[in-house]
Amino acid sequence: MNKMVILAAIFVFVAGAFAAVTPQGSSLDARITYQKYSAKNVIKIYAKDGYVTVLDLDNEERVIDMFTGFVDGWDLVNKGSFVSIKPKAFVGKNGVITPKAPDWNTNLILTTNKRVYVFDLVLVEKQQPIYKVTFSYPDEVVLKNQKQQAEEAFLKKQQDDEEYIANNLGKLNSPRNWNLFMKVNKNSQNIAPVFAYEDGIFTYLGFDNTKSIPTVYLWENGKESILNTYMKEQGEHQILVIHKVAPKIILRAGEKVVGILNGSFGENPAPQRTTISSEVFREVQ
Repeated sequence: MNKMVILAAIFVFVAGAFAAVTPQGSSLDARITYQKYSAKNVIKIYAKDGYVTVLDLDNEERVIDMFTGFVDGWDLVNKGSFVSIKPKAFVGKNGVITPKAPDWNTNLILTTNKRVYVFDLVLVEKQQPIYKVTFSYPDEVVLKNQKQQAEEAFLKKQQDDEEYIANNLGKLNSPRNWNLFMKVNKNSQNIAPVFAYEDGIFTYLGFDNTKSIPTVYLWENGKESILNTYMKEQGEHQILVIHKVAPKIILRAGEKVVGILNGSFGENPAPQRTTISSEVFREVQ
């Protein structure tokens, strides 16, 4: 490769490395332009003495600072998400100095609450200036949509998991033992269940709407201890699910007392599990 080819290649590389982008003009009027934002781009703004150029940023964006290499020669005004740019004359040692290309060419850096913009300000005399640059943010829209979709997918999975667990925990297992008997004390009929069974893990007492729901106690070694329970609807009945299968259970509501005797306790035990579901397990940490 000869020296001229090498020099040409270097020139092309350097020129490409410092190539600013020019906003795309509207099909109806090239002075109205559009630009996709990129933090890696320097954007070229063609301005003209006596004309103003407006930058239309993201609606949620607010300018924090504006820096230019030629403060005296450019008028920069910010209002909300809009920035106006206009070349201006200034008073020098020899009087008023009016804008003149290419002496007015400089750069401009905008910092906002969301982004940093870098511009080349180019003063033109015969060429049409840019009146307006409207920015779009397609890459950020894609990332935002991807993030939103990921969040929605996560929430959906979380909701599905919660429903799955709730449904499994809420299932009433098939009865393994109906051989439960009741001893109902005087005036205690309205706390007596209409049916009772156990599945080898929990005990289930059914109540209709004429009944009151009692507190449940384990009777063991001549002492009572309260048992954990929860309520579950099944058809026209409220099911009191007791977290225990025991030989003797006592139901109490004030002075009312009902005894539950398991006549077949331990004869048909279920596999050891931490919940009534074979697919959902409780971990104690």
